[in-house]
Amino acid sequence: MSKGESFIIQKPEIEAEIYYLTEEEGGRKNPVFSGYRRQFYYDGNDFDAPQQFLDSDICQPGDSIRVVMQTFSPESHSGKLWVGKEFEVREGSKTVGRGKILRIFNDLFNFWDHKSFKKDVDSEFSPYSTDALLTIRSDIDLMLREVHGVDANIDFEETGNPECLLLVKAKFSARSLSLSELIECWKVVMIDSNQLYKINWKTTWSERNSRLIWQEVTLDFATWHERSYLTGRIIIDR
Repeated sequence: MSKGESFIIQKPEIEAEIYYLTEEEGGRKNPVFSGYRRQFYYDGNDFDAPQQFLDSDICQPGDSIRVVMQTFSPESHSGKLWVGKEFEVREGSKTVGRGKILRIFNDLFNFWDHKSFKKDVDSEFSPYSTDALLTIRSDIDLMLREVHGVDANIDFEETGNPECLLLVKAKFSARSLSLSELIECWKVVMIDSNQLYKINWKTTWSERNSRLIWQEVTLDFATWHERSYLTGRIIIDR
């Protein structure tokens, strides 16, 4: 049995083709094997995503390989990927491979934004009523108060813009914030509604504390129920 031959991903989320750079191109000197786990890098962020090779158990530098991948933080990729999107495989800050998405198995990953959502909403749909909006404002307020690292002072703005009807602003109360906790709380708020969401973040490295400091987290959302819809954005910053 060759190295990597027994590696199987149980729930593949992405199929991709990856070209592994030669040493002369700045890549690896040695081959990679099925089960290879390095950073899945796109849009300025690194993620963990082991690879199962489909065509062979080994890929030499200078060759391409079809793979399936499973991420360790699926919520982080919600709404961000599409067939044809390019990414890199990195070892630390070094790019060793360049890939392109061929297929998406996890529907959560499929790209969306407020503009495309509004375009696709049935013309018979209308924005949430005043009463429904008051309810969801109250729910979001309670949700954010439950998330560790978020200040209790929360501002709401009804913008009148169909592509982002509700703008929510909050501040960090600590250096760190759990994205998974924020997403789980959000799912509880939206448990009875259809929804889309996408989360993005900005961090800086603190030399003094030797740790990442959260600077901004945004959660874009679109939700609909019966013949009503709501679009919005939650911003948490310093």
